[in-house]
Amino acid sequence: GEGGSEVLGTDEALRSQLALLHPHFRRLCQDVLLMDAWAQQCCLDLLLRYCRLFFAAPEGRNGEGPPEDLAAFLKTLRLLLSSSSKGVTLAAVVALCYLVPREELKVVTMPILRCLRQAPPESAHALLVALLPIAEANPELVRPSIREFFVQSFDFADVKQLKLKILERLADESNVQLVLRELQAYVSWQSHPDFVALAVQGIARVALRISSVADSCLRGLVKMLDSKCEVLSCEAVVALRALLQRRCETADSGLGAVLPHLARYLEDLKAPTARASVVWIIGQYQREEPRLAPDVVRRLAKGFASERQEVKQQILGLSLKVWAFHSLNAAGAVPADSGPSPADGGDGGGGSAPSAPTGAAAKASAPPRPALAPGESAQVLPRLEKIVDHISELASYDAAWDVRDTARALKRLRDAAKAGLSSPDSSKESASEAGSAAAPGLA
Repeated sequence: GEGGSEVLGTDEALRSQLALLHPHFRRLCQDVLLMDAWAQQCCLDLLLRYCRLFFAAPEGRNGEGPPEDLAAFLKTLRLLLSSSSKGVTLAAVVALCYLVPREELKVVTMPILRCLRQAPPESAHALLVALLPIAEANPELVRPSIREFFVQSFDFADVKQLKLKILERLADESNVQLVLRELQAYVSWQSHPDFVALAVQGIARVALRISSVADSCLRGLVKMLDSKCEVLSCEAVVALRALLQRRCETADSGLGAVLPHLARYLEDLKAPTARASVVWIIGQYQREEPRLAPDVVRRLAKGFASERQEVKQQILGLSLKVWAFHSLNAAGAVPADSGPSPADGGDGGGGSAPSAPTGAAAKASAPPRPALAPGESAQVLPRLEKIVDHISELASYDAAWDVRDTARALKRLRDAAKAGLSSPDSSKESASEAGSAAAPGLA
């Protein structure tokens, strides 16, 4: 009561002159138990600032116990963990996280989870905001209670977002399958498109952090590409690109197994954005499976006229990339064993995958791409040229001026590359420019 009012009245002054608390510290540690809840929170904040300024950090005590005054305050904090006020309990939890060694932090888990269970919806957000840094710094404290952070359909939007973040932080090898099943369930909540997008992003981040589930996540994301929910298919594309880029940067990329799966699934894809993205992925990583891309170009040429504009533009880019690769390979200008480069890997507008090793380390860790004999490319090239000419001819009469302009630009680029290929001095440079330039972005 009265003591709490005195603390509040001098709070601002004492923040800058905490030394004034020296003769009153022990009394405040005792009196805080008698204050009202609103005054307890303010007093705990003040005493925490004092302790952080005048007492050594837990890791700096060299195995010694806390000083007598600090021990008294810690005892008070442990008592306040049982307070009926959620604000007081949270203030005590925060103070203990700052003042006790890491191995003693288990005591805060149950009180804060109790508060979370009992909190009304409008209070849950504040509790989760305070809990998020604790879960990031000491995930082992709350990992056994991970189910407490499963999202309920009636949660507020910001509460759902915070719970997703906490689930991502708590995921590890022991519970990753549980977390992924839960995230997969959220993907089906298509009446909440913003939350569905966050769930797909969460799946991608978990897969990027825990490599053992990357394969299953890739397969799941491919299945999401053809969803009738446009938000879901678009987010799945972004996540898929991020995962493929990461896989391409590692020694066990496995892209040779993923690309055929994508090519087979392309037959059933309906969403234009998803189709365009799969075409882009196949063109960007065609060197991982060099025999696959020409057949994909052949199949796409059959239905080119009925495709949507964004898909047509990606098909034009794919056809030129595939032609450039096989032209170079037939001329013996493609290195047989080279790791992924920025030009090959590209981020393609996808998510933010961590950067790969560079220099000698990248070359040592990068897997050799499947070798394709120059004779095979020479055998494929005549028919491939006719298919590319057919696609270019169709595109030059398309109703969309963007498609017509793209077709004309890429045709001129291919003609210039052909002229360069006839000159031994400039063949590699001209065809390489054709392959790298043929990547119109997704709308």
